[in-house]
Amino acid sequence: MYETKLKFYFVYFHPEDLTLFGFKKEVISLFKDPLYEFSINNLYYIHLFDFNARIIGKFPFKLFSLNDNEDCMEDYYNKLVAYVSIHLKNREYCSYTESLIGLYISVVNEEKIDPKYLSFQKEYILNNILKMHTDLLLPINLNK
Repeated sequence: MYETKLKFYFVYFHPEDLTLFGFKKEVISLFKDPLYEFSINNLYYIHLFDFNARIIGKFPFKLFSLNDNEDCMEDYYNKLVAYVSIHLKNREYCSYTESLIGLYISVVNEEKIDPKYLSFQKEYILNNILKMHTDLLLPINLNK
């Protein structure tokens, strides 16, 4: 059997592109997308890390409804922005690439982030999905 669900979310973003609407839409979509294994009322951790994979902030996160009726997403967004702001204040000039921030959401409260491993894991799951779909399309040979 193939492992075909991502149990984490991993992306890089530029601080200037961060908006409440975009953050809310992106995170809520994880709970609706069949590619991800995210469930309402589960405890997750949002990790922020810099270009060198140093964690610059993390906090627990729980979504209670797909409509965010409780307005939790705005509180999480404000925490995220606070960490990003502190990080940027402590940095001297850096290139566009160096100013990218990593966002990792998982049930695991990580002490260290390995972006290469996360990229590998994501690629592995995506390849499994492709293999599964390919296997489903192949004819079954019953005459052996």
